[in-house]
Amino acid sequence: MICPSCGAEYREGFTRCHDCDVPLVASLEAAAAGEPVFSGEDALVPFHVTRHPELLGALLERLEDERIPYAIHAGTALCMLEGEELPSAGEPDFWEARILVLASKVPQAAALLRALQA
Repeated sequence: MICPSCGAEYREGFTRCHDCDVPLVASLEAAAAGEPVFSGEDALVPFHVTRHPELLGALLERLEDERIPYAIHAGTALCMLEGEELPSAGEPDFWEARILVLASKVPQAAALLRALQA
């Protein structure tokens, strides 16, 4: 079992990360491939990936204004989840953010994103 937030590994039988207090997943690959990170009524599903900090900030502000629960994974090492290597010294950092929202709120979140991109 793995924490989708910090990447800590746990033995079978554990269900929540001690540090992040989020439910554990069977694999980070499953979470990155678009499978729900949480299950049941609280399913968080991948919603949007961006490399634009301005769009990210505006989208998160709108999600919070509309009280749409979300989670975000962001940083320069996310490319490693997809088997890519980190940039060499002197190359620009590869930065991206992955936003997950409650499955039931995807249509509402998509409308917010479309309005921002218009």
